[in-house]
Amino acid sequence: METWGFFRFTGFVLLFVLFLTGKCLASIQTIGTIQPGFQASQMSFIDNSGLFLLSNNTKFALGFVTTSDVTLFLLVIVHMQSSTVVWTANRGSPVANSDDFVFDEKGSVFLRKGDTVVWSAETGGKEVTAMELQDSGNLVLLGNGSRVIWQSFSHPTDTLLSNQDFVEGLTLVSDPSPNNMTYILEINSGDLILSAGFQPPQPYWSMGKDNRKTINKDGGVVTVASLNANSWRFYDKNRVLLWQFIFSDNADTNATWIAVLGNDGFISFYNLQNGQSSGASPTKIPSDQCSTPEPCDAYYICFSGNKCQCPSVLNSLQNCNSGIVSPCDPSKGRTELVNAGNGLNYFALGSFLRPLLSLIWTVAKPPVLLGQGGFGSVYQGALPDGTRVAVKKLEGIGQGKKEFRAEVSTIGSIHHLHLVRIKGFCAEGTHRLLAYEFMANGSLDRWIFGKNRNEFIVDWDTRFNIALGTAKGLAYLHEDCDAKIVHCDKT
Repeated sequence: METWGFFRFTGFVLLFVLFLTGKCLASIQTIGTIQPGFQASQMSFIDNSGLFLLSNNTKFALGFVTTSDVTLFLLVIVHMQSSTVVWTANRGSPVANSDDFVFDEKGSVFLRKGDTVVWSAETGGKEVTAMELQDSGNLVLLGNGSRVIWQSFSHPTDTLLSNQDFVEGLTLVSDPSPNNMTYILEINSGDLILSAGFQPPQPYWSMGKDNRKTINKDGGVVTVASLNANSWRFYDKNRVLLWQFIFSDNADTNATWIAVLGNDGFISFYNLQNGQSSGASPTKIPSDQCSTPEPCDAYYICFSGNKCQCPSVLNSLQNCNSGIVSPCDPSKGRTELVNAGNGLNYFALGSFLRPLLSLIWTVAKPPVLLGQGGFGSVYQGALPDGTRVAVKKLEGIGQGKKEFRAEVSTIGSIHHLHLVRIKGFCAEGTHRLLAYEFMANGSLDRWIFGKNRNEFIVDWDTRFNIALGTAKGLAYLHEDCDAKIVHCDKT
């Protein structure tokens, strides 16, 4: 009995020692480099706040951080001093505290939730021999001969770090806004462009049109952008400096600056050495707080300085809301187009196109039918000042609201003497309306042909000028218009 008791006691001690040893081994943070055969979870590194790999200078760490739901976690790279997340592996697919990050013996690197892989480093089948978190904050996977075969700098999320090359083909994508809108930063056509995440993406800012930049060499094509000290620098393919955008007076070369694309559509700059809150630069992109796609709620108008205001035509209504479920259904009676005021612009265009019809609550009944086409009927309408408009009610187009707005913004960017202009639009529920300039002379067909289509109404000089004007309009669409137009008609 005494011998059995001794073995039981010894076994308990061994199990206790193994438990402590296992916990300590699992909790030891690695500095610099990890070799294959590594596995980690938030739970196993809970005494190190979920962080398991540190850069050699200990400025950055790789590990798990909690989300707004304290039971779910993201695999991230974090700046230690400011606790700022600068890269995320599994954004949108958080894992539990027992789920594992794995760097297996075969050289595969992945994060799994239960038995499902929610993120993996795509190395093209190349074997990874080591994982290194560099002092720059770049997570690098190395192959034979210490060759880089994957790096987090080539897969940014919503943040760019100092000296991180942002090249053509990469995108920065914000977290979704409260309205589920995302924003995209990319280099396109030799320029750095911010877009709203419609399909296709709708640009609302570009560095080429920002007058705050300094031009070092004119006429080049931007292919690389990089944060350096207190400026964002833009280079061509030969690394020739073209532009600079200075975002801070602090020119300390040792400062660690980041550029963050927020879910409000703005790019903000932070000095991580001072912490994110105290190190924020007052410079933002765009410069105007009203220059993002959704700065205000529905029916409100954005004004710089006094940001969101209710237009005067709706001031008498409670909460600046018309109270109408859908103002676009002509079967509900008379509709009136209400002018929201001068200087009201659609975000993507800078000027011209007013969302007049988003403030409609009344349309003529019975409406005056002007014509019908493959996409719906066209009715005559009028603005309060007497200006007549042609209102096209689109039917059966099968588009969502975002796609419709994207197409409207494309149409609204077209400016030519011989092309009819769009004056406004409506996108409420399934209803889609377009308001165009009213052509008082009616269809061109009636002026070219008589009642029996053999009687000429206009002379040959006029007919020639009509043909010439039509050709000029088509040439503009094909050659000179910034927007790319696809002809879908069978004519």
